[in-house]
Amino acid sequence: WAGGTGYADRHAHTAVTADTHFRAGSISKTFVAIALVQLYEDGEVDLDTPVAELAPGVDIDNAWMMSDPVRLIHLLQHTAGLDDMHFNEIYNESHPPDLPLAEVLKINPASRVVRWPPGTRMSYSNPGYGIAGYIIEKLTSQKYEDRIAEEIFKPIGMTESSFYLTADDHAKLAKGYSSRNGPPVAYTPIYLRPAGNLQTSAGDMGKFVQLLLNWGETATDLVVDPEYLSNMEHPRTSLASAAGLRSGYGTGLARSFVHGFPLVGHNRGIEGFSSSFA
Repeated sequence: WAGGTGYADRHAHTAVTADTHFRAGSISKTFVAIALVQLYEDGEVDLDTPVAELAPGVDIDNAWMMSDPVRLIHLLQHTAGLDDMHFNEIYNESHPPDLPLAEVLKINPASRVVRWPPGTRMSYSNPGYGIAGYIIEKLTSQKYEDRIAEEIFKPIGMTESSFYLTADDHAKLAKGYSSRNGPPVAYTPIYLRPAGNLQTSAGDMGKFVQLLLNWGETATDLVVDPEYLSNMEHPRTSLASAAGLRSGYGTGLARSFVHGFPLVGHNRGIEGFSSSFA
């Protein structure tokens, strides 16, 4: 079952339905991670490959480069030691909304200074997923948005999900609000699109959760291998995970406990919107 409550537009009293579009923010990262896991399964990339080999044009200031390079899996598990976004690389108010990721990553390389040896501790970093999206493009010669649409959304039947905002999508998009009684916030594009530009619906996210519950399979397709999907659910690139910690941020999926029950999913938000699946 999927449905909605409240208004997609408070002024027009437009009701929320299962197909109303919302900006899903960092849930985007789960799909970027799965796209790279699919490429790993196909033998196109090793997730332990140093980023410098996969994206040599992306500057990363890593004092431990010789002994501890930043690897692709570190980006996906937030263990690269990078900062989160700096102010001038958050909202895009100066460039086309589809600015190529190679250009996006030139805006502020200062957010890509490694603060401690990679693979030691977890610290949430949107720029890391910006690089991950760019690596998808380098490996596939496709825009990351198109690759995810083709290899993930299409086989799952997620017809209301996209990393683009078309005129048709805009008509379905709920208004975002930052306060209980205030006006809607403006739709502002973001620079690091792989980290947070997904728009989707409750109905589509229900289909995705069914995929996870069915260990990566639909009725007709294997979207992600069950064994690696299991690996995605746990951290495995920090000192804490090496010491046995099973909860925390895995590969685009986070594991926690609520009243003693294990919870696997992702949350976060973007201006005017808050989102979670589990």
